[in-house]
Amino acid sequence: MTTEKTKKLSLWQALLILFIPIFIILYGIIIKHILPPAVPLYLATIVAAALAYFLGVPWNTLQKGMFDALNRSQIALHILILVGAMIGIWIHCGTIGMVIYWGLKIISAKWFLITTFISTSIASIMTGTSFGCIGTVGVAFYGIGTALGYSDGVILGAIVSGAMLGDKMSPVSDTTNIAASNCETNLFDHIQSMMFTTIPAAVAACICFSFVPSPESADNTIITEVNTIINALEQHNNLSVLTLLPPLVLFGLAWKRFPVIPTLILSIFAGVVVAMLDGASVDSLIATATKGYASDSGLKSVDNLLSRGGMLSILSTILLFIPSLSFGGILEVSGVFATIISYILKWATTLPRLIFSTLSVAFCILLGTGNMMVASIITGRAFADIYKEKNIHAKVLSRTCEDSATVLSMLIPWSVPAFFVMGVLNVSAWEYMGYAFFNIFCPVFAIINSITKFGIWDLNNKPLWKKAKTAFH
Repeated sequence: MTTEKTKKLSLWQALLILFIPIFIILYGIIIKHILPPAVPLYLATIVAAALAYFLGVPWNTLQKGMFDALNRSQIALHILILVGAMIGIWIHCGTIGMVIYWGLKIISAKWFLITTFISTSIASIMTGTSFGCIGTVGVAFYGIGTALGYSDGVILGAIVSGAMLGDKMSPVSDTTNIAASNCETNLFDHIQSMMFTTIPAAVAACICFSFVPSPESADNTIITEVNTIINALEQHNNLSVLTLLPPLVLFGLAWKRFPVIPTLILSIFAGVVVAMLDGASVDSLIATATKGYASDSGLKSVDNLLSRGGMLSILSTILLFIPSLSFGGILEVSGVFATIISYILKWATTLPRLIFSTLSVAFCILLGTGNMMVASIITGRAFADIYKEKNIHAKVLSRTCEDSATVLSMLIPWSVPAFFVMGVLNVSAWEYMGYAFFNIFCPVFAIINSITKFGIWDLNNKPLWKKAKTAFH
């Protein structure tokens, strides 16, 4: 840690350092339509550093904060790069095409969104990674939905909802384990607690998806287009059962809690083996892993669906990833978060206020950093003592951190997860945020539970909804 003394910020100074850069980001994205928003993000980071410096934060402290934030996220950078390679290889060996093929033959357009939500939820729970789920199963369902006539925003709403449900609930997910350990509660107590908001949010999401109009009857040409795509896949895609090997390796190793980076590497290797058995050359596979797969079926719709992936496709995401992390590091070491949180804690005098404050703080940190891990960790640490003081179990705190930091991260257009979606599927968070029903409902049910005390326990693990009196009035 730096030995330079940092001046304590006032509330208005902290809000200034937080919201002026956020305004710059929003202005660049919404008003000037700068996408990807690399320049607004770098400018916001520069302004945040300048404001903090002129308000008394030493430069060495700011620089160390930026470097520490980047250092903590090195594993995420490697995962992003490997997922880019995996997408290209899975398309090359036929895995993605195989899933699209059978999805178009089996899935009804009427139930597509619910099927997508449930399928991506299961895949994400098994793998423990929303990035891996979106980059593989999500790509396949995006292709199916596009062929069925759904808009990009609607399709991604279902994919993102399912991916974040799994990322939130999986015992092998890094966010799940970090939230539990950071709040000092048992992993499975944490998962059990999350069920009280996750299950209602999932049910509400399914109901909402069922009311989204199906394009099935909008135009008969959709059926013709689907049949054309199926025929093209039969002619140009490997539909052998061997194409299931890469996802089996991925899901199997993830479920066995094998480290994520070796898991991704072995899944890529499995795809390479399948592709070589189908006649692919080593040179073509290296090119695919680097630049992505280039489909040449002759059918534009299929070529658009299957021409993607590769490590280079993730470069734009990394370009946005670096300044967003640096921005978050500045806000953390300058004391912006600590100052704002200290004022919020004074207001959290009732259970609904406490839960709402926890959700709000995590969301504000997300706005400033775009990083769900940082938001979850800082919020958990900040509220740990007050939850103990108010006789509320730590598993309620860990759950509330996930109900905001984890699931809402996909809805922040400049967040790391949103950048990843943009890099993989070229769909902005602005397009799908209104359809990510599960993500929206999680904090809503967290607030409802705080009012009813349902799903709230005291420090002795006794349910508050069964007690006549509680620590709150």
